[in-house]
Amino acid sequence: MVELCTKWGNEGMAPTGRLYFMATKILKSAEGKAALTPIRDLIKYFYREVECDVEEFVERSQLAMGEFAYKTATQEGGKDQQSLTVGWKVLGLDKDTATRIWEEEEKTDFITDREKMFAGQGRKYDAKGNILDKKGEIADP
Repeated sequence: MVELCTKWGNEGMAPTGRLYFMATKILKSAEGKAALTPIRDLIKYFYREVECDVEEFVERSQLAMGEFAYKTATQEGGKDQQSLTVGWKVLGLDKDTATRIWEEEEKTDFITDREKMFAGQGRKYDAKGNILDKKGEIADP
């Protein structure tokens, strides 16, 4: 992973951050965490000119990824949910943050970002972005 992130360089900052996020959720041993240090250092190096505490910046960006992932999972859980969507602990969120996100999505009836984006259009789309006809079938397979 370190070699891949190094190879990506500055152009690969976004995937490096996402890879680091996923790896921190998977690798829990002391050895695993130590193996991720070069990736974290690489991320910090990319942001060395940002006028803030770089360590805090990395932490906040990692937390934002977890919150966005949980928001998406909550939306995808659908309208029949009665309690917190599973996965918030795995994503590194505390219960208060998960509850806040879940309640925000509940207010909008768990409508996905995709549904919000295309809501005003006359065309309907499935989860993969295919145009649906009036019967709800793929219009042009």
